[in-house]
Amino acid sequence: MFNYFNCRKIGQREINVFEKIFTKINYYFWLSVAFVAGFQWIMVQTFLHTLTRTVPLSRSEWGACIVAGAMVIPVAALFKLTGPGLLRIIPFTKFIDEDKEVTDGMVTKITNFSNI
Repeated sequence: MFNYFNCRKIGQREINVFEKIFTKINYYFWLSVAFVAGFQWIMVQTFLHTLTRTVPLSRSEWGACIVAGAMVIPVAALFKLTGPGLLRIIPFTKFIDEDKEVTDGMVTKITNFSNI
């Protein structure tokens, strides 16, 4: 769920993923965050835990899960601060440049639709 916030800003220079999060409100974004958070809680704490074979969590366990999940935000910021040199050391089979223009037609259509 915390990757939703990471995906708001892509590129090497865009570090603050919380920039303008409340000034330009995207209802689809907040609706999906609320749905995922609510469904995760329902899936673990209520009747769906038998389906997913989980046990209800205590408050401290929920807190640990939230802290562990939120770690993707500072880790992504650290990767962005280190520059592309560190990423060259990590062996990727296919390197994706986030600063490059997208040539995928579906991504272009989604971007155009969301900017209307």
